[in-house]
Amino acid sequence: MPLHDAIMALSPIHYWPFATAAGDLSAPDIVGTLPFSSLVNDGGGISGPEMGTTSQRLFSDQIWTTPALNANAFVASTWLALVSQPATGAQSSYVDFLGWGDPNNRTARGWRIEMRSSTTPSASYQMAGFYNVTGVRGAVWPELGWHLVWWQYNAGATSFGLQTDGQVMSFTSAQLTVNPINSDQLWLQSSAPIAIAHMAAFNYQLSTTQIQTITSQIVHWPLQVPVNMPITAGSGTVDLTPVLDGNAQILNNQSTYMPQIGDIDTKVPTILNNQGVFMPQITDIQPRVPIIQQDTHNIVNNLFPQLEVPLNDLTQGVQNILNGITATLDGVGGAITQTIGQIFSGKTLDTLTEADLGTVCFPDTLSSVQPMGGSPFGLALTVTAHPDWYIFTGPGEYYSQQVLFILDIARGGTSVLHQGVHTLTHLIYPMPGIPNFPIYGGLPIDPGDYVITVTPNAEVCVSVKVLTFP
Repeated sequence: MPLHDAIMALSPIHYWPFATAAGDLSAPDIVGTLPFSSLVNDGGGISGPEMGTTSQRLFSDQIWTTPALNANAFVASTWLALVSQPATGAQSSYVDFLGWGDPNNRTARGWRIEMRSSTTPSASYQMAGFYNVTGVRGAVWPELGWHLVWWQYNAGATSFGLQTDGQVMSFTSAQLTVNPINSDQLWLQSSAPIAIAHMAAFNYQLSTTQIQTITSQIVHWPLQVPVNMPITAGSGTVDLTPVLDGNAQILNNQSTYMPQIGDIDTKVPTILNNQGVFMPQITDIQPRVPIIQQDTHNIVNNLFPQLEVPLNDLTQGVQNILNGITATLDGVGGAITQTIGQIFSGKTLDTLTEADLGTVCFPDTLSSVQPMGGSPFGLALTVTAHPDWYIFTGPGEYYSQQVLFILDIARGGTSVLHQGVHTLTHLIYPMPGIPNFPIYGGLPIDPGDYVITVTPNAEVCVSVKVLTFP
């Protein structure tokens, strides 16, 4: 179901969808004050977490606030906000983006939610305004874009819990620094980029199962429209009337431009009547075909035995030429002296065999030195294990959004190939620096050794095999 329906099904006391306005869909209506209009340049109307929906982007000089909430004590409650933040590691310290208290003096009373992205990719959240609150909550997979940040307060147990997405809530003993007063407001502002699509409050503690009825509806693949781009609406209906009129005119003009169609009825009987003239000649061909086959057979049997001796002599003569001419090749590995016959009698690529370098699993790294000069020609890599939370996309779910492993091939201390691999199987063929000839003569084109390094991503195992000549 849509996210709006999933949230409303849990009976919130306040709900701000942020889709088209700042209004509260619950009663009593507490309308937040947006510092901007719905124009895209002001932050409104950007792409939301569902196709066809929008959200609000807040800039550092803009703040969203509600009127006074008329509450001076905390009771058992659940709050949630569906937000999107960059996971690029650009913000090294925690910054406020949501709170309940005095928006002009945020540390005086109430609580605040803070966010951070210290490394790439990462997204984490923490609570501020409580004593003894520890435990930062990180997003399960930060590159999904949208995350449900939800928190609960248990007044009876004096405990607080903060969680992301559909994870099980864990509570920590907590005590507010100073309780809010009746004039305190709910506010939303961030010095780092953030977008918000939904925010709601409940006067009871939601279970993890109830929260998952919301998080299960969040799309787990990147939308075609980034969150900072406007949604382009359709241009209106399409009028097909001129096309239909043109078709009618074409049909009416058929007798003028295509008279041959109407004349077919009179010509088909003539063709059928002439069948008796042509068919006897066609029938006469059938007995002649075996005679032609026998004549051809006799020619082959009489001619090819006579050609056998000259052909054998020619073959031996060519072989003698190839074995008699010697060529000297100067390369980086030194001078190589071989006959032309030896050069062109190299191993064909269908003689390649596999040499198993082993299987490496996170957090280990596989590093192997392969000597150059005749044996390694390719590299075959296969992902043998990966966690089920890795996300695949594309036709047949073939392409992983996240990098499965890093492959680095170096030679002489210099990396000649460094890439992140997104597919379960990967083939390097031929190795960097080897010419793509149909045969391989075993010439030491480059005397340097290969250093192959495979670094798996989290919970990934990779099997590595090198393709070599026997």
